[in-house]
Amino acid sequence: MAEKKSFAGNKMSLRSGPGEQIHRISWLANNMHGLGDVLVSTQMSALAALGIGAVPLIILVFVFLMSNGAKNIGHLWLPVILVITGSVLLALNIVFVNPSQGWQFKISFQYWHRLLANNQKGVVNHCMDYRFVKQDAEKASLESVDTIHHQRRYLAVIKVHGGVSPTSFDADLDRLCQLNYASIRALERSTVRTTVNAVGRPEIKPKILAKNSTPAMRRRQEEISRANRSGASQMQTLDTYIMLDAPSWSELQKKVANQFTFYRQGLVVTAQVLSGDELKETVHSLFA
Repeated sequence: MAEKKSFAGNKMSLRSGPGEQIHRISWLANNMHGLGDVLVSTQMSALAALGIGAVPLIILVFVFLMSNGAKNIGHLWLPVILVITGSVLLALNIVFVNPSQGWQFKISFQYWHRLLANNQKGVVNHCMDYRFVKQDAEKASLESVDTIHHQRRYLAVIKVHGGVSPTSFDADLDRLCQLNYASIRALERSTVRTTVNAVGRPEIKPKILAKNSTPAMRRRQEEISRANRSGASQMQTLDTYIMLDAPSWSELQKKVANQFTFYRQGLVVTAQVLSGDELKETVHSLFA
């Protein structure tokens, strides 16, 4: 059953027909970072992309043959490059499909229509624009603003390190389950808690030497840094982020403090609220 979405076309099952079988173009999706994980393609979208991408090129060839445009190619190189670039970008937009929302082309069209609609005096209404909360001096929370519907949400990101007992006593596991259950109940219905696991790489920072360090000390530091960098290239880290989303900043602060109460009781080993540039870079790496 098709369902209308605000940012999409028709939401449908992509396995309902032979032309809607899901495919993933690895060499293309892998270069799109996080966006490539949520976009796939189908036989129908690939054929449509080939058709849309070929039409402008056919028109260009027809124009050159009919009007001797090859003689004036020196004056028309910029429009030709723009037409070819636009055709490639449009074909890429058509070939991708969001499994939960529909064709990416329809999603983009709905996004730009909503972005430019209801603007006043040429001012573009940005949908869900994230920024630091003004009253938060530590820049540890973000405010999302939907200028069209005049809705605001507030987001905080907590980086945690968990631990599992090597013996896995049933009593310890039961206590952790009760803590986790109580922490979720304490959020109530107004706040959403989301857990994101991300695979990263360890960051090796060289130790800062004193100004009066000897050449032997500096050489030793370079050797240690070189060995750490070579080992770190083969290592990966599992980072766990807890994101809290609340309708007001004051309520968000209460929920964050409430969650730390359960963290200190043993729910996690360490917990840290991200702030400033670290918060901005983390949100960008998770959602970009």
